[in-house]
Amino acid sequence: DHTHPNQAQMDSLLALIRRLMDAYNIPIENVRGHRELAGNATQCPGANVDPAQIRHLLRQSPPPPPLPEPEPGQHVIILPDSDAYLNAALSYIWKFQPDVSFAPQVAAGRWEYVTAVGDISPDLLAEYRQRGALLVQHISGDENTAQQQLDELVAQNQRFLQPSSEPEYTLYTVQPGDSLSKIALQFYGDAQLWNIIFEANRDVLSDPARISVGQVLKIPPKP
Repeated sequence: DHTHPNQAQMDSLLALIRRLMDAYNIPIENVRGHRELAGNATQCPGANVDPAQIRHLLRQSPPPPPLPEPEPGQHVIILPDSDAYLNAALSYIWKFQPDVSFAPQVAAGRWEYVTAVGDISPDLLAEYRQRGALLVQHISGDENTAQQQLDELVAQNQRFLQPSSEPEYTLYTVQPGDSLSKIALQFYGDAQLWNIIFEANRDVLSDPARISVGQVLKIPPKP
Protein backbone atom coordinates (compact mmCIF):
# COMPACT_ATOMS: atom_id res chain seq x y z
CA ASP A 1 0.00 0.00 0.00
CA HIS A 2 1.03 3.56 -0.67
CA THR A 3 0.46 6.18 2.00
CA HIS A 4 -0.07 9.88 1.49
CA PRO A 5 2.11 12.29 3.48
CA ASN A 6 0.25 13.84 6.40
CA GLN A 7 -0.04 17.60 6.85
CA ALA A 8 2.98 17.88 9.15
CA GLN A 9 5.14 15.93 6.69
CA MET A 10 3.95 18.09 3.79
CA ASP A 11 4.65 21.29 5.73
CA SER A 12 8.17 20.07 6.52
CA LEU A 13 8.76 19.15 2.87
CA LEU A 14 7.60 22.57 1.65
CA ALA A 15 9.77 24.32 4.24
CA LEU A 16 12.83 22.30 3.16
CA ILE A 17 12.20 23.02 -0.53
CA ARG A 18 11.83 26.75 0.21
CA ARG A 19 15.14 26.80 2.07
CA LEU A 20 16.87 25.12 -0.87
CA MET A 21 15.18 27.52 -3.31
CA ASP A 22 16.43 30.48 -1.28
CA ALA A 23 19.94 29.08 -0.88
CA TYR A 24 20.44 28.25 -4.56
CA ASN A 25 18.09 30.77 -6.24
CA ILE A 26 15.89 28.04 -7.70
CA PRO A 27 12.67 29.26 -9.37
CA ILE A 28 9.47 27.34 -8.66
CA GLU A 29 9.21 26.07 -12.23
CA ASN A 30 12.56 24.28 -11.75
CA VAL A 31 11.31 22.32 -8.74
CA ARG A 32 10.98 18.90 -10.34
CA GLY A 33 10.60 15.30 -9.26
CA HIS A 34 13.09 12.75 -10.57
CA ARG A 35 10.37 11.09 -12.62
CA GLU A 36 9.81 14.35 -14.52
CA LEU A 37 13.38 14.42 -15.83
CA ALA A 38 14.20 12.82 -19.15
CA GLY A 39 15.78 9.39 -18.92
CA ASN A 40 14.65 8.63 -15.36
CA ALA A 41 12.58 5.46 -15.03
CA THR A 42 11.59 6.08 -11.42
CA GLN A 43 8.52 6.94 -9.37
CA CYS A 44 10.48 9.35 -7.16
CA PRO A 45 9.23 11.27 -5.16
CA GLY A 46 6.60 8.53 -4.85
CA ALA A 47 3.32 7.46 -6.37
CA ASN A 48 1.29 9.59 -3.95
CA VAL A 49 3.37 12.77 -4.20
CA ASP A 50 2.56 14.90 -7.24
CA PRO A 51 5.39 17.32 -8.14
CA ALA A 52 2.90 19.57 -9.94
CA GLN A 53 0.88 19.83 -6.72
CA ILE A 54 4.08 20.67 -4.82
CA ARG A 55 4.74 23.56 -7.21
CA HIS A 56 1.14 24.68 -6.83
CA LEU A 57 1.44 24.73 -3.03
CA LEU A 58 4.72 26.64 -3.23
CA ARG A 59 3.01 29.32 -5.32
CA GLN A 60 0.00 29.47 -3.00
CA SER A 61 1.68 29.70 0.37
CA PRO A 62 4.10 32.51 1.23
CA PRO A 63 7.56 31.62 2.52
CA PRO A 64 8.02 31.81 6.29
CA PRO A 65 9.71 34.89 7.73
CA PRO A 66 13.47 34.62 8.12
CA LEU A 67 14.66 33.23 11.43
CA PRO A 68 16.60 35.61 13.69
CA GLU A 69 20.40 35.67 13.80
CA PRO A 70 21.35 36.58 17.39
CA GLU A 71 24.49 38.51 18.22
CA PRO A 72 27.02 36.87 20.58
CA GLY A 73 25.63 36.84 24.12
CA GLN A 74 21.96 37.07 23.04
CA HIS A 75 21.24 33.33 22.75
CA VAL A 76 21.44 30.70 25.48
CA ILE A 77 20.92 26.96 25.49
CA ILE A 78 19.59 25.78 28.86
CA LEU A 79 20.44 22.19 29.77
CA PRO A 80 19.19 20.03 32.68
CA ASP A 81 22.68 18.71 33.47
CA SER A 82 26.35 18.95 32.54
CA ASP A 83 26.61 15.27 31.64
CA ALA A 84 24.19 13.44 29.32
CA TYR A 85 22.35 16.50 28.03
CA LEU A 86 25.57 18.45 27.52
CA ASN A 87 26.94 15.60 25.42
CA ALA A 88 23.68 15.55 23.46
CA ALA A 89 24.01 19.26 22.69
CA LEU A 90 27.73 19.45 21.84
CA SER A 91 27.32 19.55 18.05
CA TYR A 92 24.69 22.29 18.36
CA ILE A 93 26.89 24.29 20.76
CA TRP A 94 29.99 24.00 18.55
CA LYS A 95 27.96 25.01 15.49
CA PHE A 96 26.03 28.01 16.81
CA GLN A 97 28.12 29.11 19.83
CA PRO A 98 25.26 29.98 22.22
CA ASP A 99 25.87 30.72 25.88
CA VAL A 100 25.30 27.60 28.00
CA SER A 101 23.37 27.50 31.28
CA PHE A 102 22.56 24.65 33.65
CA ALA A 103 20.31 26.82 35.85
CA PRO A 104 16.88 27.14 34.23
CA GLN A 105 15.34 28.71 37.33
CA VAL A 106 17.54 31.83 37.14
CA ALA A 107 17.75 32.28 33.35
CA ALA A 108 14.67 34.50 32.92
CA GLY A 109 15.38 38.06 31.83
CA ARG A 110 19.02 37.45 30.86
CA TRP A 111 18.84 36.37 27.21
CA GLU A 112 16.72 37.42 24.23
CA TYR A 113 16.79 33.99 22.57
CA VAL A 114 16.36 30.79 24.57
CA THR A 115 16.76 27.15 23.56
CA ALA A 116 15.44 25.15 26.53
CA VAL A 117 16.27 21.44 26.43
CA GLY A 118 14.67 18.58 28.35
CA ASP A 119 11.96 18.62 30.99
CA ILE A 120 11.27 22.30 31.67
CA SER A 121 7.87 23.37 32.96
CA PRO A 122 5.50 25.39 30.75
CA ASP A 123 5.28 28.00 33.52
CA LEU A 124 9.04 28.53 33.38
CA LEU A 125 8.98 28.82 29.59
CA ALA A 126 6.19 31.37 29.96
CA GLU A 127 8.30 33.30 32.47
CA TYR A 128 11.15 33.56 29.95
CA ARG A 129 8.73 35.16 27.48
CA GLN A 130 7.15 37.44 30.05
CA ARG A 131 10.57 38.73 31.11
CA GLY A 132 11.70 39.76 27.67
CA ALA A 133 12.75 36.73 25.62
CA LEU A 134 11.93 37.36 21.96
CA LEU A 135 12.04 33.67 21.06
CA VAL A 136 11.81 30.58 23.26
CA GLN A 137 12.14 27.16 21.66
CA HIS A 138 11.69 23.98 23.67
CA ILE A 139 13.57 20.83 22.65
CA SER A 140 11.74 18.29 24.77
CA GLY A 141 12.45 14.63 25.53
CA ASP A 142 15.28 12.59 26.99
CA GLU A 143 18.89 13.15 25.99
CA ASN A 144 18.67 10.84 22.96
CA THR A 145 15.53 12.51 21.63
CA ALA A 146 16.99 15.95 22.28
CA GLN A 147 20.23 15.06 20.50
CA GLN A 148 18.30 13.86 17.46
CA GLN A 149 16.42 17.17 17.22
CA LEU A 150 19.49 19.32 17.84
CA ASP A 151 21.61 17.37 15.36
CA GLU A 152 18.87 17.81 12.76
CA LEU A 153 19.02 21.58 13.27
CA VAL A 154 22.80 21.44 12.83
CA ALA A 155 22.46 19.40 9.63
CA GLN A 156 20.03 22.00 8.27
CA ASN A 157 22.28 24.90 9.37
CA GLN A 158 19.26 26.16 11.28
CA ARG A 159 19.70 27.56 14.79
CA PHE A 160 15.98 27.67 15.55
CA LEU A 161 13.01 25.51 14.69
CA GLN A 162 10.84 26.90 11.93
CA PRO A 163 7.82 28.46 13.63
CA SER A 164 4.58 26.55 13.28
CA SER A 165 1.80 27.94 11.14
CA GLU A 166 -0.48 27.31 14.11
CA PRO A 167 -0.75 30.07 16.71
CA GLU A 168 1.74 29.60 19.52
CA TYR A 169 0.13 29.34 22.94
CA THR A 170 1.72 29.89 26.32
CA LEU A 171 0.52 27.40 28.92
CA TYR A 172 -0.46 28.87 32.28
CA THR A 173 -1.36 27.05 35.49
CA VAL A 174 -4.19 28.74 37.39
CA GLN A 175 -3.09 30.04 40.80
CA PRO A 176 -5.16 30.79 43.94
CA GLY A 177 -7.06 34.06 43.50
CA ASP A 178 -6.84 34.01 39.71
CA SER A 179 -9.61 35.06 37.36
CA LEU A 180 -9.57 35.33 33.59
CA SER A 181 -9.46 39.12 33.95
CA LYS A 182 -6.45 38.92 36.26
CA ILE A 183 -4.67 36.52 33.90
CA ALA A 184 -5.44 38.78 30.93
CA LEU A 185 -3.98 41.73 32.83
CA GLN A 186 -0.85 39.70 33.58
CA PHE A 187 -0.25 38.58 29.99
CA TYR A 188 -1.78 41.39 27.94
CA GLY A 189 -1.71 44.38 30.26
CA ASP A 190 -5.49 44.72 29.82
CA ALA A 191 -8.03 42.89 31.98
CA GLN A 192 -10.74 43.52 29.37
CA LEU A 193 -9.10 40.99 27.04
CA TRP A 194 -10.17 38.04 29.24
CA ASN A 195 -12.52 36.82 26.49
CA ILE A 196 -9.54 35.93 24.25
CA ILE A 197 -8.38 33.45 26.88
CA PHE A 198 -11.91 32.14 27.42
CA GLU A 199 -12.46 31.48 23.70
CA ALA A 200 -9.10 29.68 23.40
CA ASN A 201 -10.08 27.33 26.25
CA ARG A 202 -13.66 26.46 25.38
CA ASP A 203 -12.64 22.81 25.44
CA VAL A 204 -12.06 23.00 29.21
CA LEU A 205 -14.11 26.06 30.27
CA SER A 206 -17.88 26.42 30.07
CA ASP A 207 -18.20 29.46 32.34
CA PRO A 208 -15.64 32.30 32.35
CA ALA A 209 -16.31 32.87 36.05
CA ARG A 210 -15.39 29.30 36.99
CA ILE A 211 -11.73 28.35 36.73
CA SER A 212 -9.95 25.97 39.07
CA VAL A 213 -6.60 26.19 40.82
CA GLY A 214 -4.16 23.89 39.02
CA GLN A 215 -6.04 24.06 35.74
CA VAL A 216 -3.76 24.57 32.72
CA LEU A 217 -4.97 27.21 30.26
CA LYS A 218 -3.74 28.13 26.79
CA ILE A 219 -2.81 31.81 26.52
CA PRO A 220 -2.91 33.05 22.91
CA PRO A 221 -0.40 35.63 21.68
CA LYS A 222 -1.14 39.24 22.62
CA PRO A 223 -3.44 40.76 19.97
